[in-house]
Amino acid sequence: MGRPPADYSARDVILRGAAAAFGRLGYARTSVQDILQVAGVSRRTFYRVFRSKDDVFYLLFDQSVETALQLIRDAVAAADTPAAKVEAGLQAYLGAHLAIGPLARVLLLEQFPPGSTFGRRREAAVEAFIQLIEHEYRGLRRERLDPLLIRGVVAAIDYVAIQLVGESRQGAFDAERGKRVMDRILAASRADEGEPLPPLPVVSEPG
Repeated sequence: MGRPPADYSARDVILRGAAAAFGRLGYARTSVQDILQVAGVSRRTFYRVFRSKDDVFYLLFDQSVETALQLIRDAVAAADTPAAKVEAGLQAYLGAHLAIGPLARVLLLEQFPPGSTFGRRREAAVEAFIQLIEHEYRGLRRERLDPLLIRGVVAAIDYVAIQLVGESRQGAFDAERGKRVMDRILAASRADEGEPLPPLPVVSEPG
């Protein structure tokens, strides 16, 4: 295969540094200089590989989306029943955001002008995931569930992921807690009246 291009390692180092910088400061507050400091590369090296911080941010976003969608596809394919496929897909979606770490908060919450390139990319990514999960929901019952319900479940899982990522920065990360909450949300979204649900997630009162 030969030796990799000289820019290969620099590109990887810049991406790791940028992910850390964006995750800590957010998109708007992060400058190229912040990325250089975290990555430990020179400005000349940065501009030899990327044109701007936007280029880095978009690439990080695209990589995160593709990784998440592939994890979800693999999880869904490995499950046996429609219900198991839905649960596996949503768990993989939650797990993908946790794996991304603090950058996930930026990718999910950062506000951009309507019609911006990033806004359109984010909408397309969310839509791709919703379509994937909706396809599996259709196998649960004869009638078609209201798509708004599925979007609500996805929004709830997004929020659970955001909260867990935020807590992990405080040293209080608890993936099992997130799973209990997600299981309850998911079960409630697909259960008929009278069907048993998992216990309500509870926390111990201080003191």
